[in-house]
Parts: sequence; C-alpha cells; structure tokens
Amino acid sequence: MDACEEAGVYTCEWHEAKGYWLDSPTVSIRNGRTVIDIPDAIGHDSKEVETESLGWTYSVERRLKTPLAEVYRTHIESTLQKLHGKGRTLAALVLEPIVMGAGGMIFVDPLFQRVLVDVVRSTNFYSSSTPIQSTSSDSNEWSGLPVIFDEVFVGLYRLGMKSTIPLLGVNPDISVNAKILTGGLVPMSVTLASDSILERFGATKRRMRFCMDTVTLLTLLDVKSRMKHSVS
Repeated sequence: MDACEEAGVYTCEWHEAKGYWLDSPTVSIRNGRTVIDIPDAIGHDSKEVETESLGWTYSVERRLKTPLAEVYRTHIESTLQKLHGKGRTLAALVLEPIVMGAGGMIFVDPLFQRVLVDVVRSTNFYSSSTPIQSTSSDSNEWSGLPVIFDEVFVGLYRLGMKSTIPLLGVNPDISVNAKILTGGLVPMSVTLASDSILERFGATKRRMRFCMDTVTLLTLLDVKSRMKHSVS
C-alpha cells in the first residue's frame, strides 16, 4: 500500500506514499479509428494520435523508431531526473502490462511501457549525482531497477497468450500471477523471478522459499487428505 499515490483510496494518517505514478497514454477505438490518447503531462503537440491500425499499434518493435517513441523517452527521462533532484529513491518499476485493471480496463499504449522499461534498465539509479547510463554488460543481470510485471489481470492466456512478454518484447525480472491459477477455486498466487534476482535473496535452484496464506494452505492440506483417503 505504501507504493500507492499520495492522494488515493489508502490516504489516511498512517499511510506514507512512496510510489510515483506516471500518467499513461491509452489505446481506444473510436468511429472505426485506432487512437492513442496522450496525457497533458507528456507534453505532446497533440492530445490524440491516430495510428495505422490496431495491429500496427501492438507491433511494438516496429514503433520503437517513431517520433512518438522519442517523445515518450524524453518525458520519462525528464521525470526521472526531476525525481532524482528531489531526493526520491526508487526501488523497482511495477506495471500492469498492456491492460491496467484498476478502475476498469485501461488499455495502455504498449510502446509507452516498452520505452519505460528500456529507459529504466539503461539508467544507473545508484549514482551519487544524477541518473546515468548503466554499464552492465551481462544480459542476464538486471540493471537500473528490477522490472516487475503484475500479470494477474492479463497473464495465463487471458489475452490469448501465456504472457504479455511477446507483445512488449522484454522480459520482466519478476512476474506475478494469481486468480486464474486455480480458476478462482482457492486463493493462490505465484511470484516468478530471474536467477539474478533470486541470488540477491540467497536462493539457489536447490533452496527456494515458498509461502502461501493460511486459508490456501489448509485447503490444499484438506484436498490432499481427501485424495489420500479416496485412494486407500
């Protein structure tokens, strides 16, 4: 909850907001046209950009060299510089890829999220002066900030594919899935992490840590017991 914005549903005397929220451009279809709505904060000349087609809009790799990608990159880099100047410390980038589920179904421009990930990963946030380009040469090692995909709303074929990774063209350092894991039968979630992230916690392939809430644990133990008795 501390990651939530300053003025939100959790605002109260004991809430201390530590997160920073970026206004995201959104994708919609109006009168047969595929349109990207640009927030004022990004500073684009137009608040509405019409794209070639819906398919082209989600072809992120083809759009990386477009002028709009550069507008996104400039805005994100400028925002990070301002946060650094205010002494803000960032720990990770958390995003709901493709579709944000809070407050409805908000289709985020995938290009914005891809550029956001690229900028965060190419920036050294631990410099004593200003954010600088990262010098990490290991493609398997996370750089900049760990990138976390909250895929509870879109993962496991909810969008027709196992993950949003193919759409954005980047792999997260940490991924979260839930709900559809059991079809809503029992509350269960899973957190997946890359080797480089797990190593920070002292985990190895032979020694991982698993945890679950009490209700789920008791439910699974009861199911296991019933299966045992039915077999015997």
